[in-house]
Amino acid sequence: MKSPLNPPCTFDLSGLDLSNVSIHDVWAIDDRGTLSLNGDQLAALPNLHWDALTPFSVAPEVSFLNPRLNTLTITITSTDTYLEAVRLKGGVSVVPEPSMVLMLMAGLITILVSSRGRSDTSQIPPVKPVA
Repeated sequence: MKSPLNPPCTFDLSGLDLSNVSIHDVWAIDDRGTLSLNGDQLAALPNLHWDALTPFSVAPEVSFLNPRLNTLTITITSTDTYLEAVRLKGGVSVVPEPSMVLMLMAGLITILVSSRGRSDTSQIPPVKPVA
């Protein structure tokens, strides 16, 4: 049965910097099979891995991510033809660029410094309404 049991999982990375994209998912299969991203094999599970989800990941530096549409496919490579199933669970995340982290830290430091520089406002008399 060398064909995908379920429809492939597709996702679009348009507009994202691929050097900041990572995938962290889990999968399971009954009986034996492979997990592929855009036709490149990421993982394989032997028989008897249907009762627990197995983690896998794709790091930002992996070269087989496409800048637009990407496809994850689970393929059964060996079967006992009894109650076959596959499961894929997870998501795609974007790692913030170092410059964004530095800008965020600079903004937080600016807020902290400016709030410490304020004088005690408890001595200021209240404003009286004008009649």
